[in-house]
Amino acid sequence: MARVRYARQALRGLAGVRRFISIDSPRNADAVVRALVDAADSLAAFPLRGRVVPEYGQEEVRELLLHPYRMIYRVSVDEVVVLSVMHGHQLLPGDLERED
Repeated sequence: MARVRYARQALRGLAGVRRFISIDSPRNADAVVRALVDAADSLAAFPLRGRVVPEYGQEEVRELLLHPYRMIYRVSVDEVVVLSVMHGHQLLPGDLERED
């Protein structure tokens, strides 16, 4: 079983999702963020469940599509790093490869 950790950019993405949805419904914001975190947690047991990110075409850089969000992550032998959580219509940031 792989360990799951979050890059700073992913944590900022989750916080942004919560802030945006909270404007209309704090309750829904909590539910959406919980669903995103649960999906990330599932990667510990099933790290290859997401598809390869088309923009990168690298087997180890994958994504889960959780409409309308994309969760981009990198898989290694013993770890999954969630790199970014973003709205599906956003362009991938140029610094996605950074994990700090």
